[in-house]
Amino acid sequence: MLIDIAGHGIMTEGISSESTVIDLGAHDGTFSRQMVARFGCKAVAVEPSAEHCDRISKETDSISVVRAAVGATDGFVNFHVCENRMSSTICPVDGEPYVRIESVKCLTLETILQSQNISRVDVLKVDVEGAEVSLFESVSDEMLGAIGQITLEFHDFCGMITSSDADAIQDRLKRLGFREICLSRTNRENVLFFNPRFCHVSALAELRARVVTRNLLGLGRIWERRHDRRNAIQA
Repeated sequence: MLIDIAGHGIMTEGISSESTVIDLGAHDGTFSRQMVARFGCKAVAVEPSAEHCDRISKETDSISVVRAAVGATDGFVNFHVCENRMSSTICPVDGEPYVRIESVKCLTLETILQSQNISRVDVLKVDVEGAEVSLFESVSDEMLGAIGQITLEFHDFCGMITSSDADAIQDRLKRLGFREICLSRTNRENVLFFNPRFCHVSALAELRARVVTRNLLGLGRIWERRHDRRNAIQA
């Protein structure tokens, strides 16, 4: 069944208390917390912001926290901090009003998995503000093909990556056998890739997800945005 977890689509098939979730670009940990609450699974939140990492660690001990950016090589990178913390990035855009630059640790996905003794990833959430290009360039086909689901926010809509960059990642995942469902109406902010080898979704269930559930979730997001705007006006 297709569901929305903190703005990211996932399929419930194949997820249980034995599953492992890797949350790249965890921000305040909302996705990880909701996954743990719903499925009782293991979650690893990877986030370069010290502020967000401290918040996650203080609020729960059920999530493993790794303070790092994710990229093509291990080392250190400049982390450009935005007033809107959700837009802080290691891939700055010209003209964006960053308030400061921090040097932060950068790790490859392989290093992260090794450091956490993880041999299998059931759900990989990727919301890394433009670093998705270097991330996928550094991950082998073999490693990607062993992942159950990848729920991904592409950042071509804001200029952090190009449309051709996003196309290349999509084409590669499809070539590896992933099935794609885009939950966004006008861009690629919320795209799910599920691996039929591990996420056993029937043809009927996939059709229902594409035709019915996807649109219902979209209507729900529209209603939430209108509700939030009304509350802001009234306040």
